Amino acid sequence: MTPEALDLWLKIASSALSIAAFGFALVAARRKAINERLDAGSKRMDAHDLAIQAMQTQIAGMPGKEDLHRMELSIAGMAGDLKEMRAGVAANGDQLARFITVLERHEDHLLSGGKG
Repeated sequence: MTPEALDLWLKIASSALSIAAFGFALVAARRKAINERLDAGSKRMDAHDLAIQAMQTQIAGMPGKEDLHRMELSIAGMAGDLKEMRAGVAANGDQLARFITVLERHEDHLLSGGKG
């Protein structure tokens, strides 16, 4: 091999080695960026998992459909009781009004000295 051919082969090998090193560095940097993005995504998903678990815990403590139905029935029962109490108070009010009328008549009779 002549020195010019050897020099040419060394230049080609050096260029090929430089290109290969550049390609390796490019792939390594890209892989590092991808790994960082995957790690960040993994951390975000872990945070979402924790948030979902917290919400599931809160939802589990909330009343269900059957509980709400029982509460609705209880409230309806209390509304009926209140209507009954209102009717009783109104009846007592009517009786009290009649009693006051009788008392006023007695008072008027007594104030007039029992004269009719």
